[in-house]
Amino acid sequence: MYNIEDNSLNLLDKIKYDKQSSKSLKVTVPKRAFKLVIHGNWCGPGHSGPEAPIDNIDACCQKHDYCYDRMSGNDGKKNCDMELVSCVNSLYKQSSIREKALINAIAGYFMWVNSEPNL
Repeated sequence: MYNIEDNSLNLLDKIKYDKQSSKSLKVTVPKRAFKLVIHGNWCGPGHSGPEAPIDNIDACCQKHDYCYDRMSGNDGKKNCDMELVSCVNSLYKQSSIREKALINAIAGYFMWVNSEPNL
């Protein structure tokens, strides 16, 4: 699994081949052990405006940041994360290939970090 940052792919999970067992093994990089996608003025750590969003994906990230500001506790923030996933996924059909990759990275990341309890 990869994410996109500055037009380059960054490895999240990798596959390792075990010669002794002749099997492929998935090696997972620890959660939050990598840089997040940074896009526009609102997507990614340290990107919370105050400039206007540069596009619809950035507008979804802006809504997410505002939601985080209003919420406390993991449950509230998880709801914000799922709203972001829904927002970016709603843009998928009309998006360019690069935007689709960005949407996949954003949605995939927030689905991933919210898939385990007590993160």
